Amino acid sequence: GTDDGSGSLFWNAFGGGGPDDVGFIEALIDSLSTQYTIDPQRVYSCGMSNGGFMSYKLACESSRFAAVASVTGSMTTTELASCTPSIIVPAMQIHGTNDATVPYNGGGGFATIENVVAKWVTETNSNTTPTVTSVPDLDPGDGATAEHYVYSGGSNGASVEFYKVTNGTHTWPDAPINLGITCNDFNATEEIWRFFNQYTLGGFLPSQAAQETYALAAFPNPTQGIISFDIPFSGALKITDLQGKVLKLEALNDVSTLDLSGFENGIYIIQIETQTEVFISRIIKAD
Repeated sequence: GTDDGSGSLFWNAFGGGGPDDVGFIEALIDSLSTQYTIDPQRVYSCGMSNGGFMSYKLACESSRFAAVASVTGSMTTTELASCTPSIIVPAMQIHGTNDATVPYNGGGGFATIENVVAKWVTETNSNTTPTVTSVPDLDPGDGATAEHYVYSGGSNGASVEFYKVTNGTHTWPDAPINLGITCNDFNATEEIWRFFNQYTLGGFLPSQAAQETYALAAFPNPTQGIISFDIPFSGALKITDLQGKVLKLEALNDVSTLDLSGFENGIYIIQIETQTEVFISRIIKAD
């Protein structure tokens, strides 16, 4: 973005004069496309804070993006009223209810987050009544919980998704660096890619239908080594640390126990992925 004169960089997503960042980013796509093999049907934009505002501005003013996502970003009330996208753009919003930088309930020229979500539900012609699920509370000590709202049935298979993070602040869920109250019950990066990966400029890709995510019942927790599952699992096992580093990756075939005795004491994320479902648990290893 542009230097505001104090060394801070920004995207011109708040209206008024200034740099043509929509034109700049479109030119950047064209320039990169001359050097790399880029599918023009699968270009996406996501951003945090000011970057989230910019992603919505791109959805409003450009026809180059198959889907957009905003984490802790929003829209100005002016942009909300004037935005008239030329194409259907699926959108995902992730926002904390205690965000003091970009308030959940708006103010200072910012629209309320629920009005932003409603705007994109309208623009995509999605169902106005969402499917709402509680995100499994994988980290009860993080100070936050989350709900997942899905507004489906839009034009060309479009949808709008919203992660409402209760007590969350101006933070990226499951980021390796915790600032303020960071929700660790879902990974914003993974959820954004799952959402994007459903869409091209032509619409929904049926072969890329999203998997359902569930809490994995594993016990005892904490464990000295052996954990047991409530049912046998077949699928892909992935074990990571809290920074996302993959420590183990293997296939399971009707496995009902897992041996963590070779791991150091600490907290690990256990993920088992089947063809239709993903099961996740946060396990504490303590001798």
